[in-house]
Amino acid sequence: MIQLNPNAYLIAAAATLLLCTCSPIKPEAEASVEFKKLKPFEAEAWKWSAPDADWDAWHAAHLLDEVNRWKHEHTAQGTGARTIEGEWRLEGPTNIGGRFNFIRQHPDDPVTLFAGSSAGGLWKGSNSGTWQPLTEDFPAMAMGDLAFYPGNPDRIFLATGDPQISSFPRIGNGIYRSLDGGGSWENIGLDSMGVISKLLFVPGLDEAAPVLFAGAMGNPAQPNAYRGLFRSADAGVNWEQVLLPNDSAGVTDLLYDPDTEAIYAAAWQRTRNSTASEVWGPHCRIWKSVDNGINWQVLPNPWGQGERGRIGLAHSSQGVYALVVGQDSQLDNLYRTTDGGETWSAVIPEDNVPENALGGFGWYFSKVRINPFNPDDITILGVNLWNSINGGANWNLMGPEWWTYEVHADKHDLQWLGAETCILATDGGLYKTEDHGATWEDLEDIPVTQFYRATWNPHNPGFYTAGAQDNGTTTGNYEDLGGWTRDLGGDGFTAIYHPTDPTLRYAGYQWGNWRFSMTEPGEELQWNDFTYGIEEEDRVWWDAPLIYHPSNPDEMWTGSQRVYRMEDAPVDEWEPVSEDLTYATEPGLSYRCVSALAGSHFDADVVAAGTTDGRVWISQDHGDSWQPMETGLPGQFVTDIEFDPYHPDSMFCTVSGYRNAVYSPFIFRATIGGAWQPIQGDLPEHPVNQIHALNDSIWVVATDAGVFATLNRGANWEPVGTLPTIPVYDVDADTITNRLIAGTFARSLLSFPLDSLLPAPEVIEPNAVANFVEPSYWAYPNPFTSTLNLSLGEDVKSLRVVDFSGRIVHEQNVANASSLVIPSGAWSAGKYFVVLETATGPRSLQVIKGQ
Repeated sequence: MIQLNPNAYLIAAAATLLLCTCSPIKPEAEASVEFKKLKPFEAEAWKWSAPDADWDAWHAAHLLDEVNRWKHEHTAQGTGARTIEGEWRLEGPTNIGGRFNFIRQHPDDPVTLFAGSSAGGLWKGSNSGTWQPLTEDFPAMAMGDLAFYPGNPDRIFLATGDPQISSFPRIGNGIYRSLDGGGSWENIGLDSMGVISKLLFVPGLDEAAPVLFAGAMGNPAQPNAYRGLFRSADAGVNWEQVLLPNDSAGVTDLLYDPDTEAIYAAAWQRTRNSTASEVWGPHCRIWKSVDNGINWQVLPNPWGQGERGRIGLAHSSQGVYALVVGQDSQLDNLYRTTDGGETWSAVIPEDNVPENALGGFGWYFSKVRINPFNPDDITILGVNLWNSINGGANWNLMGPEWWTYEVHADKHDLQWLGAETCILATDGGLYKTEDHGATWEDLEDIPVTQFYRATWNPHNPGFYTAGAQDNGTTTGNYEDLGGWTRDLGGDGFTAIYHPTDPTLRYAGYQWGNWRFSMTEPGEELQWNDFTYGIEEEDRVWWDAPLIYHPSNPDEMWTGSQRVYRMEDAPVDEWEPVSEDLTYATEPGLSYRCVSALAGSHFDADVVAAGTTDGRVWISQDHGDSWQPMETGLPGQFVTDIEFDPYHPDSMFCTVSGYRNAVYSPFIFRATIGGAWQPIQGDLPEHPVNQIHALNDSIWVVATDAGVFATLNRGANWEPVGTLPTIPVYDVDADTITNRLIAGTFARSLLSFPLDSLLPAPEVIEPNAVANFVEPSYWAYPNPFTSTLNLSLGEDVKSLRVVDFSGRIVHEQNVANASSLVIPSGAWSAGKYFVVLETATGPRSLQVIKGQ
């Protein structure tokens, strides 16, 4: 056994995670529930580990902790020079929701509730709907469980790590204690135990102080001793490991029987690595202690012979209950013992077991709750809620079907507050019923939606559209936080608005299932299939890329293992324009897909592609041929490619992948066709998901630890505002409302004032003239308002004007014209670039549109 104290340091072993698979395109929007739960986290695992088979979860957690320290050091300098000042604004949504692992009512204050999010921290609120975050300074924002100290509930103990353990387990950093009701926290140990699943206080022997138990699943990616059950007789000052079921099995649930003073522990054999997902086995057992948790014995299996999966525990005056998940991840049965676990009986008659109660992925739930006001009132938590009011003989749904979204799918916790009243935690937020499930109300407006991608609507300024995990594509803004619309189902990803056609927009769901709509603004969206021409057997990434070419917005590009182009979108069909751009080798062939695409702002023939296995390609002839562009790259997952909108010959690339990226740069810049140069400067090592250039020297990155910016071309990086350590997958610049938007994977959509990042606009004398270096090209006046005048040389073939974000606002052929007058009254105020295509190459000039 392991003896621990707060200063003990456990050497963490390397961990491995299951890699995800890309999938052929499916005609139906909705995948099976089991399918949906596995795949997003498998995608994350591959992104962080490729091309290696192993992913070091311990090292990942350590690096994120170091990033958190680095951010605090920058903020604590006092001068503010190392943090870009400004306030992040919540844009929403608060009505879409996100996953919560637990919900608890304060023992002495019934109106006060605590809710633990899977990625967005701990929240404190009330039945009135007012909530506040309590763990903004934590380096680990995945919440596992919460317990109140008996007799003094302002002493709160909080476990970190995600106990549901999907393919991409979010590792915690131990147990925290608050002495003031959650106002402040201190870490009290077990910070090397990975996922802490359960906390339980039991009375001490001989009127001693209460004893605290912590069930730990550890690092589920690798067998080791750092899991099991830990006991503290001094409220977390010292810890002793009292039970290790197996080096691949931890403790996922705990129960105290006040009638017999026995303690029960449910062991779960759970392994998640690159070659297997183990959710059942011989070490899924129930253990019992009758001496205050000092010694433990394993009990007979409630089901008899054979092996089963995850086990959930409950207690009532009628005995101890165990919900058991079968090898098929469906409900095996609910069992009861009245003799301390020596014998068990099945509660549910064989012909009355609720059909598909756990949706085929019972390892994700395994919870049973008994109404303390009625021992015959039993509820099973799964995709839906199943309830029995006659002790388990008959079962009915306790609420609407999950697909109505009246109560979100996937239930993780339930607490009874009265005979007919309970509160519920789901994958889509918190709910409350006061009539035993006949009606439900949304209990919270907590912004913990998990977004993959976000964009802004150029035709409806200030409105944003984003794609969310498990919650589809949704639209709204800060003026109505609770009024975001559900635009498209499935898991939401990239959304695109055509820059000049307000009726045309694109969106999609997992594995490149693209759709388009051509409805007038304000009308109900009518989605049409946008995959015609893509081979069904192609390997398509979970978060497949989709872009319009900045130099031709009527031309769309997407990717599988190869690149596709549609020249007259959306009415044409997709045409493959490349061979397989991945390494196309085993292991992991099905994981190797195109992950990023970009088009040049200055040349419609220039396109780049990046892959999940670390390759980058460039085409300078409209996709007819492709050349590798990999010198200087570490050969890991390419998360983003962007062409520099301020330099025609420059481009950016970001890379993720922990094992090799520890000593390799992860933000790069290169001349087109040249070698990549690192520009990460002094940014701490952690995954970078996207880069956006705000001007010639100010660049912003979205990372797994927040948003950072450089003001000097990558030499130094600073935190943008003060965000908790949360993953941010996408950033974009809304140049109409002057906001930087951030699609977070923990705290919904946020925005930041661009004027906090950018220097004050340069003052240009009225009627000033801008030139293109060569004296034969002129633009005036500068600033301009209703018209922009151009004086051109004879060699100019065509021109286009692009705004700050790269959106084309005007383009035309010039053919022998020596001067032009371009109407510009409808353009928004701000910076623009005039790009001239000449016989000797492109020429560009910055101009300013005045108010």
